Amino acid sequence: MSKLSPSESEGGGFLKRAMTPTRSDRPSRPSTPSQVWKHAAKRLQPVLKAMVAFAANREFEKRPSQYRLQVAEKQRGAVTLTPLFVGISAAFSDDPNVAVVAIALHDSVYLHDFTVHNVSFPYPRDDTDPIADFVIASLRTYEQKSLCKYIGGGLPVDLEQVSPSLCSRLWSELDLVPLALWPDQEGSQRNMEDFTFWKDRGVDEQADSMARKSIMAFGPSLSPLLQVGYRGIVQIDAGFRAHMHRLEDYQKTCQAVTWDAMLHYAAKLKEKKTKIAFFSSTPQGGGVALMRHALVRFARTVEVDLRWYVPKPKPGVFRITKTIHNILQGVAEPGLRISEEEKATVEGWITEHAERYWLGKNGPLQPPSEGGADIIVIDDPQMPSLIPLIKLITPDRPVLYRSHIQVRSDLCNTPGTPQQDIWDHLWSKIAQADLFISHPVPDFIPKNVPAKKVAYLPATTDWLDGLNKPLADWDTGYYMHLYNQRAHGIRMTELGFPDRHYFIQVARFDPSKGIPIVLKAYIEFRALLAKKVGASSAKNAPQLLIVGNGSVDDPDGTLIHDQTMSYIEAHCPHLTSSISVQRLEPNDQLLNALLTNAHTVLQLSIREGFEVKVSEALKKGRPVIVSRVGGIKLQVQHERNGFLVQPGDWKYAADCLLRLWTDHDLYDRMSEVAARTPRICETTPGVKSYSGYVHLPPGLLSDISGENQDYPINTFFWFFESRKDPQNAPLAIWLNGGPGGSSLMGGLQENGPCFIGADSNSTYLNPWSWNNEVNILYLDQPAQVGFSYDVLTNITVDLTQEGELKKMIPTDFTDGIPEQNNTFYVGTVGSQLLGKTANTTVHAAHALWHFAQTWFAEFPAYKPNDDRVSLWTESYGGHYGPGFFKFFQQQNEKIKNGTIDEEGTHYIHLDTLGIVNGLLDNLIQFPSYNQMAYNNTYGIQHISKEQYEKAAYEYDRPGGCREKLAACQKLAEAEDPDWRGNVPSVIKCFDDIHNEACASMDGLESTLAWGWYDIAHPRADPTPEPYMHGYLAQDWVLSALGVPVNFTTSSPAVGDAFDSTGDINRAGSMEAVAYLLYSGVKVHLMYGDRDYACNWLGGEAVSVLIEHDGSEGFKGAGYAPILTSEGEGGFVRQYGNYSFSRVFQAGHEVPWYQPEVSYEIFMRATFNRDIATGLLPVSDDLATEGLSSTFHVKNEVPEVPEPKCYVRAPSSCTPEQYATVIDGTAIVRDFFVVGNVNDETRGDGKQQVLVAPERVD
Repeated sequence: MSKLSPSESEGGGFLKRAMTPTRSDRPSRPSTPSQVWKHAAKRLQPVLKAMVAFAANREFEKRPSQYRLQVAEKQRGAVTLTPLFVGISAAFSDDPNVAVVAIALHDSVYLHDFTVHNVSFPYPRDDTDPIADFVIASLRTYEQKSLCKYIGGGLPVDLEQVSPSLCSRLWSELDLVPLALWPDQEGSQRNMEDFTFWKDRGVDEQADSMARKSIMAFGPSLSPLLQVGYRGIVQIDAGFRAHMHRLEDYQKTCQAVTWDAMLHYAAKLKEKKTKIAFFSSTPQGGGVALMRHALVRFARTVEVDLRWYVPKPKPGVFRITKTIHNILQGVAEPGLRISEEEKATVEGWITEHAERYWLGKNGPLQPPSEGGADIIVIDDPQMPSLIPLIKLITPDRPVLYRSHIQVRSDLCNTPGTPQQDIWDHLWSKIAQADLFISHPVPDFIPKNVPAKKVAYLPATTDWLDGLNKPLADWDTGYYMHLYNQRAHGIRMTELGFPDRHYFIQVARFDPSKGIPIVLKAYIEFRALLAKKVGASSAKNAPQLLIVGNGSVDDPDGTLIHDQTMSYIEAHCPHLTSSISVQRLEPNDQLLNALLTNAHTVLQLSIREGFEVKVSEALKKGRPVIVSRVGGIKLQVQHERNGFLVQPGDWKYAADCLLRLWTDHDLYDRMSEVAARTPRICETTPGVKSYSGYVHLPPGLLSDISGENQDYPINTFFWFFESRKDPQNAPLAIWLNGGPGGSSLMGGLQENGPCFIGADSNSTYLNPWSWNNEVNILYLDQPAQVGFSYDVLTNITVDLTQEGELKKMIPTDFTDGIPEQNNTFYVGTVGSQLLGKTANTTVHAAHALWHFAQTWFAEFPAYKPNDDRVSLWTESYGGHYGPGFFKFFQQQNEKIKNGTIDEEGTHYIHLDTLGIVNGLLDNLIQFPSYNQMAYNNTYGIQHISKEQYEKAAYEYDRPGGCREKLAACQKLAEAEDPDWRGNVPSVIKCFDDIHNEACASMDGLESTLAWGWYDIAHPRADPTPEPYMHGYLAQDWVLSALGVPVNFTTSSPAVGDAFDSTGDINRAGSMEAVAYLLYSGVKVHLMYGDRDYACNWLGGEAVSVLIEHDGSEGFKGAGYAPILTSEGEGGFVRQYGNYSFSRVFQAGHEVPWYQPEVSYEIFMRATFNRDIATGLLPVSDDLATEGLSSTFHVKNEVPEVPEPKCYVRAPSSCTPEQYATVIDGTAIVRDFFVVGNVNDETRGDGKQQVLVAPERVD
């Protein structure tokens, strides 16, 4: 068959479009072929069917060049692929289950080839997409046989409905930009039935038309044309016509909870018909533009009204704004300032655009009632002048300022500097914004920005766009060849890939990007390599590639590019054949291919906000060498997936290049770590974990009697799905005590999914994790504990000091940041103000209940189908647990009886309260400290008989500790029944007993020769291993968790706040347990028998004195052995839903000492089995049998561990060890003291200083 055009081919005029049935009442047009078909169908049916069949099976016919195929086969990349554009159309014939699909191929001028085929649909229809399958398979076969590369293509808009996956598959599988097009140029008609001329064409003609139309959407660089319409609205993706992603595609790129939260908020925006407008300086070329492209694309996919505006470019203004940018980053020429005239020029440019375009009728800056945006976001320092204009028109309209750069806040805070001058000018406008959003690095924020206005948001990237999607080898080869074509055209060194490797830095040509440092590092690398392997062997060393796109608002690009070329000519002319430098035209896939095929990726910036290219390189499995600046240091795990080097340290960067090039095992390990999806702690395949914050605004709790919450509460959580059937697993909440202790102690040292490795930089799985069959949530509460905070505050802490001086001291770093070492740290935490956190158990309970309400409302995916919620808590959890669950249950009762009827309030089904080595009531438990120190089941006597008898007398004598403490508890119950913590007489009473009657009991801790949390261990106890302290100081961990603060294991502010109210001595916890048991909540107490701090003797005493309906049954029950696979792990007394367990050979943190025993107790309690065996279902009259006491059961004293001094946990060090840390003679590796510089037989004579993350550079 000879090749004919679609309009001339057999059957071409008879194949009519029938994607939607033609209405029978449509006016007839007998002159059209469609009427011929209609009126002559019966008479011509046999002939037409034959013609249809013939035309619908027309194959591609163009014969490829055999010579080109032979050359391509011999040498990959030697042949230039022919760029082609594709047109696709389809129609149904008489059979509704058979579609006629046509594909036309065009070069930029002529029809290249075409095919028409019948494609059958299954009956009944299923989720398959036969049209997409046929098109993808046909095009893939053709491109490889014909040596072509598809650039873009068009298809009618209604074909997406019939073949829903076609567009996204064309993009992801063939790297073809698919355009959904209307038959006319503008798409003025929005119903395909209205295009009568289109319906009268055959599918082959329609496909040809689609191909021709698609060509017009691409520029000379064969990338989709960026369109900026009236008012400066950015019409991304070829005027919104490129349809590359579906919601299903986006869903695969994130975790389920993120997706559910996104849909939740998108639905709210759509429901309220919220209009959002973004304003930035340029539509293309920089990181901000990339993020805005991705955001607009996604917003359109979820049908949120989000629009993006840019001003018309003005080179003179851009020179000024770029200088402002450079000054703020501290990379401008010293002393360079912006004149008042220049400031006025920028402001006039913005005002002109506002008045001419954005304040016009229905413009985005008009009031929302007149068609304007409801929310406005201003990007970076080019356009803050819009903010006063917006607020003048609509004072209440939310305006968000988004800062993307590394602002030198230290210089902005220094009087007389150019930075202060320009920042004060900008701040006069930005101050009127409602929110200041920064990358999650607090030192990017000048001190005059109020903390209450600050929000943190890292940079984002679109894993589906051209920069990030996986490219097939065929497409990668095309782009690599394209790079060399362009290099050849400008007489630049071409890449030797794939025969020769290369290193790469992808960044704008900008003063802050450290390009000279990259060149110095490469020159040094080549010298080191020649020295190591010989000059001749080093000739085939990796090349260096420095590339970046330009931006219309970046006049420095050409200047820095020229300086780069001059530097190469002057300093390394012998390496010109190894260095390739290009300013590339916009082409995302080209950069993708270059990053994907690089050996190692460099980013040696001297200033950086948050370099997305680093994350993109890591995702491709490329190890990185990056500067420890700005947000970059949050993205890289040093010596795991790359190297962090000090800014400007080109010698160390060169050494890292040498190691990665010559140590193949190191390179492979780093590549493997880099390529993994970042997962923290829980690495079990398929098991998800989420961390984040719930924000409670000031005043939310102020309706509570005695509470004056004039501070924000940002509560950190870390949620782990159950490893088994998470959708149907119950939920458990874990809280450590203190008060002020972080719950991550439980998560990373006791019962969480992982433990921390000895390097404080890695984790390994915990087989006895409590999330094996239960969803578990770890919370840092109240505010200022762990990663939770009120307002961000810079601090110093000096571990060599005592008392008040040892605490975290809020510090102003205007005059510079002091040098850090292994005893002196700087960081960012909460305010450290006692009035900015809870100070009683009741106040904390209110905050936690509001947290739970918000958490379940905003993150519905976290609430499993099994709506049971348990709370397990430790130590001061003897106060927290009963107090919190009591309040929760009281709220449930109010919800049930209608007292609380606010929409969206959640009834929380309380299931189990578990208390591990808890302090419930000092009045009952105080005597056990004396008993445990003198006579315990390990035969360890910490105090003498005389000391024991004296303490017992002081406690029980008339007017002694017991009597005074009981009196204070009664006073508190009478004068402060709501536990407000602000009644002076009650506070004084509790203060006095510790200074007088109970002073001897309080002093027992200081007399102990052994451990407070483990009587069988030394005071300098190396267990549980303190590795979590170093792990949670790693930049990459902080970044992965998304926290803006440093970690506080135990908050001094919270401890002092609770001390100030006497909360620890309040009664009520035992009564709360009784109330919960009466309400049907299960209560289980678990105590390790080596703990002194909250020992089992006191816990046992409390357990039998709690008066409830089952009290007599509980007292009458005996102790039964707790049976596990390892034998007897302890004893338990249980009656119904209430139990007390003594766990053998366990200190304060029972799950660390006895993981299996504690796990079995937890599981049996949760799933309603008897604690002793796990075999019996729990009933109201279930009772254990055995002896009434277990004190006679003695234990062997374990081997005493040798103290190991871990500098971030000084309590693990002996005084002698810590003295060497203080005087600087200690040799420290992985936070451990491993030797002394004065000991020639150990160490390298250097002190390795490992400091807290530099949140306040």
